Amino acid sequence: MSGYGSDSVSAIYSNIWGYDNRAGLPKGYLAGSPNMYEGRWFSRFEGKAYIDVASEWTTNENAIYWNSGLVFSAALVATEAVSPAPPPTTSLKVQYRTADTIANDSQLKPWFKIVNTGVTTVPLSELKIRYWLTAESAKPQTYYCDWAQIGCASVTGQVVKLTTARANADHYLEIGFTGTPRSLAPGANSGEIQGRVAKSDWTAYDETNDYSFDVTKTTIADWDRVTLYRNGTLIWGTEP
Repeated sequence: MSGYGSDSVSAIYSNIWGYDNRAGLPKGYLAGSPNMYEGRWFSRFEGKAYIDVASEWTTNENAIYWNSGLVFSAALVATEAVSPAPPPTTSLKVQYRTADTIANDSQLKPWFKIVNTGVTTVPLSELKIRYWLTAESAKPQTYYCDWAQIGCASVTGQVVKLTTARANADHYLEIGFTGTPRSLAPGANSGEIQGRVAKSDWTAYDETNDYSFDVTKTTIADWDRVTLYRNGTLIWGTEP
């Protein structure tokens, strides 16, 4: 093939490229290649039965019946290369409920639980939860852990502003885990993590346009608008 490798085809039998008085060939032209039947006068060795000159048509022609296979193979490779990766499979999920159904007061109260449905133990320190929200102001926000089955000393929380706002989200609340090493055994869960978020001036939020908020979820349940990450990789839920 022309244009690839250290010893690629430099001339080809072609009414277009063989006689245009221009040096070289475009990349991607496939010549006939060594042929023991047509090129036997070039060499008695099959792999050498070929000559790279523009006037040689029996082994060095650019023909559709040779290049059609190349085009088909290249199209297949290109299609496979751009095919979207399947969504990640995971044995962890996040459950959510809101402890406050008033959508325009001064606090957010999303409560969470992580469930391990798999067969391997997972360190909590590798996991982070993200709850996506709109802040309606630039005031600093603080997360308060009120109660957690694993202990609030093991829970961290911060509100992060997005560099570029997304649909129904310009910040996210990120919950992490620290302190005494803890793990989720197969079939186990973290227990509820009950907390709240407030602004420094305690002004009101408008949760009606928060991506992760669902006023109907007053009982803990699976919720894919709260995302979960393991060592920085999304493993549960859909980001906005």
